[in-house]
Amino acid sequence: MEENIYPKLSIVMPSLNQAAFLEQGILSVISQGYPNLEFVIIDGGSDDGSVDIIRKYEKYLHYWVSEKDRGQSHALNKGFEKTTGEIMAYLNSDDLYCPWTFRTVVSSFSDFPSIRWLTSLRPVVWNGSGEPIVNDPKHGFTRHAFYSGRTLGCCDRHIGWIMQEVTFWKRSLWDESGGHIAEDYRYAMDFELWARFYEHSELVGINVPLGGFRRHGNQKSADLDKYYAEASAVLDRYKSKYGNNFQDIDRQRLVIGYDWQQDRRILHKWGENYLDELSSLKEENRKLRKKLDKIPGIIKVFFSSNEK
Repeated sequence: MEENIYPKLSIVMPSLNQAAFLEQGILSVISQGYPNLEFVIIDGGSDDGSVDIIRKYEKYLHYWVSEKDRGQSHALNKGFEKTTGEIMAYLNSDDLYCPWTFRTVVSSFSDFPSIRWLTSLRPVVWNGSGEPIVNDPKHGFTRHAFYSGRTLGCCDRHIGWIMQEVTFWKRSLWDESGGHIAEDYRYAMDFELWARFYEHSELVGINVPLGGFRRHGNQKSADLDKYYAEASAVLDRYKSKYGNNFQDIDRQRLVIGYDWQQDRRILHKWGENYLDELSSLKEENRKLRKKLDKIPGIIKVFFSSNEK
């Protein structure tokens, strides 16, 4: 793809008193050297030195402000109102992208123009220092699985989270879905947005790490019970629309793969059965581990034999 026809990519970064992580987050965006980047930072009035860090990289920013707001969702809306890019996403200031993320995302959208939003099936978990510690593979998502609650970790048939840090969408989908982040959600605003996106388009997965979530002690997302409560309220809203079993909702699983012989990306279209089989295997494994946990001697021998 020629550099002068790279579509504009809009990234919004909300932040509040995250000076310990902010610079790494900013660098994970600007160090990619994407030639048509619209980068916006909305700071909620930090008093921990964050503003000095933002000013240090001001020349790379399309817009920034530091002022009190009504919370993360409001900050995101303020940021997206300043953008015009064809492709959109947001990254919290304590999270990180991989170095190849933007070109991978843009080329994927270019190779498959019908795709309206995509996410990584290989999201990374970073530690407090920004080192990768986990790369937990997913096997794809379906509209049926989402509205059935199977992307929530509290579900027995959990198939994996749709990670906001590695999800990108087209502005046309954003506009068609209301063009805003729901400000009445403090924790699950991303989940509520996915619910609206899914009304218009299937999510496509790509088997490439694009970035991920940083695990540290001082983060709002650690309170999963509140996230689950808000997400469950979102699903209840759609149950009244589609029915409790969501039987008539599409179960097609879309995954971008690679054809090594032809050296090009391909878009696989699979059913949901594999996800059901995988969930069943995970459930059987969980039950087996519970039984084994009650027999300490067996567990001790098992681990000691592996250590040798």
